[in-house]
Amino acid sequence: GHGKGRQFRGWPIHPKALDWVQQIPDPSAQAEAVWGVLGIWTAHEPLAVSEWLPTLAPGPVREAAVDRFAETIATLDPVASLAWAVTLTDPAVRAARLETTYRNWSTNDPAAAAALKEIPGLSQADVQQLLTLPASAPK
Repeated sequence: GHGKGRQFRGWPIHPKALDWVQQIPDPSAQAEAVWGVLGIWTAHEPLAVSEWLPTLAPGPVREAAVDRFAETIATLDPVASLAWAVTLTDPAVRAARLETTYRNWSTNDPAAAAALKEIPGLSQADVQQLLTLPASAPK
């Protein structure tokens, strides 16, 4: 329906979805729900999501939200995707997201390597690691 429900920062999809997600008691179920909601929300309102993410307390929900956001915007805005990915706290998740985003970006854009140095929060060790990745094999 097109009711005038309370909109979450202009987000027209499920105004109550995030309220609902934040009431799930089990952290892993909560993180999984956030993953689903964020995929849809980011596709429609990436700017609103980028304003909402900094309001989250550290924890599994923020991790899932940031990882999903970084994944969803990776093809549109790889620089922003990497800048968000560096804020992930789980080293394995962080490394995997940085690597996936950078691989896809560098495959499509020869300037990707040079641009890495400009990304806020990316350490020299991060940059070195990404630059030494083997090129992704053509599918």
